[in-house]
Order: sequence, then structure tokens, then C-alpha cells
Amino acid sequence: MCNVYQNNQIIKKQLFDAIKGKNITVVFENMFSTTYDSTGIQWIINGKDIVNKTKDIDVSATLSVKTYSKYIVPEYKFNESLESDFFETHQFNESNYNEVISELHKLQEKEIRKYFKFLKDNHYKDTDIYLKKSLNMLENSEATVKNIIMNANGYVNYLSIDFPNNGKLPGKMKIRVKPEYASRNIIGTSGLKLYYINGNKYDLEEDNINLDVENYYNFTIDHNSEFMLTEGTIDTLSKNNINNENNTGLNNPKTGDNILYYILMLGISFISLMIVYFKKRVN
Repeated sequence: MCNVYQNNQIIKKQLFDAIKGKNITVVFENMFSTTYDSTGIQWIINGKDIVNKTKDIDVSATLSVKTYSKYIVPEYKFNESLESDFFETHQFNESNYNEVISELHKLQEKEIRKYFKFLKDNHYKDTDIYLKKSLNMLENSEATVKNIIMNANGYVNYLSIDFPNNGKLPGKMKIRVKPEYASRNIIGTSGLKLYYINGNKYDLEEDNINLDVENYYNFTIDHNSEFMLTEGTIDTLSKNNINNENNTGLNNPKTGDNILYYILMLGISFISLMIVYFKKRVN
């Protein structure tokens, strides 16, 4: 086992070259702490799995627990400071608490309606349903607008595993991730899925990942990016079929258009018959 320390987190190209094609397994361990419940990552590779171009690999990955909701689309920019700006200018106590919160809710309702109008204008499905759920949640909430929408419609917790920009690895590597105890409780311990964040898409890389007896999650990858480890399902909000909607008018002419079409065709037929008639008279 090779220990990788915080001040030197590079696996050199020469090491991959030395074991390439050989039945030798090397474990690179990068532990973030040395406490009783130490956390960190192990990178494991066998020389026979090295089939790609070798290079230096940075193993300084970052682990953090995050929240994902498909009901929060990345193209919309929320007013993240709405609540903090409000409380900077509004003092409240027991006597005026309800009045102040009610005023805040009015501002939040405007922001929520604005957001779901944006979704509707951009052809997202079922926006009226999500809006209604969010407004119902707003009534007794002290959360931010984004949290109100997520709490009303759904979200998942996930472990973000953010690898350095190594791109394609020299070969398939087994990764063993050991997050801190609290993180393990939040994301779950069995039946987890590993997603690769590919722009605004989420590709399922591996599923049925379980916490082992040493409190590690194990999975295999051949490239580095940001990955999501979660019990939930990561997907995106559905959109209406815009092409079909736009083509409806083209494929189904109005009744008036049909009448005009037939009149035009009758006129052309009449002119053609008259031309034939005069040709016969001349001949």
C-alpha cells in the first residue's frame, strides 16, 4: 500500500509504467484525518488493467454531502439574498412576528410564482401542480424559496465525490470511499447508485453499492469528474414535446384554409379545360 500525503498527492506516470501489463495490485491511500473514525479514499489498480496512455494522476479528491432536486433547474437564477436582505431591514419580536413573516411570505410567493412561470414558459411539464405544492408549503415555512420548493416537491441527499481534472485514467481503478460517520447516515448504507455529472445530464455509472464492513463504499471508474453517490434517483424535470406542439398547426389546416384550397384547385382545373377547348377550336 502506498500512502499519499496532503503535500504530495500525485501518482507519478513512472509508477503506472512500472506495473503495466503485470499482475500487480497497488493501493494508493489518501486519508484526510488520522482520528479513530478516519476518512479518506483509496485508489486501487492492477497492472493488467492499465490499457490507456499513462500519465501523472492527482488524487486530491473532495468529499461533501449535498442536496439535489430536479425541481430546481440550473438555468434559472434565484434571488439568493431575498431573505437575508429582508431581515436586514425588518426587525421583529414576539409582538410583530406574524406580521413580519407574513410580509416575507408575500415576497417569497412572488419569487415562487415567477420561477414556475419561467418553467412553464420553457415548456416544463406539470408546473401548476408543483406551484400549488410550493405555495401550500410556504404558508407555515421559515425556509428560503429554494428550500420551500424542494421540501414541497422532493429532493435527495448525495455524497459529492469531486475528483481533480485527470480525464481518462490509465485503466479501470477501484475506488474505496470512506466519508465521515454523519455523512454515511445521511446518504444511506445500502443499494446506492453512482452518477456521473455530465454537463446538465446525470449518467448512471453503477448501482447496488453497499457500505462494507470497513465502512467503505466501493466502485470502479475509468475517468475522473464529479460523481454523485446516493440512495435516490437522479433525473431531470420533464418537458413537453415542443416539436409535436409546433407541428400541430402545419399538419392540421384550419377549415377556412381547406375551402380556399379547393376553390383554388377548381379554378386551376377550369383554366386548364378552357385552354384545351380553345386549342381544339384553333385546330
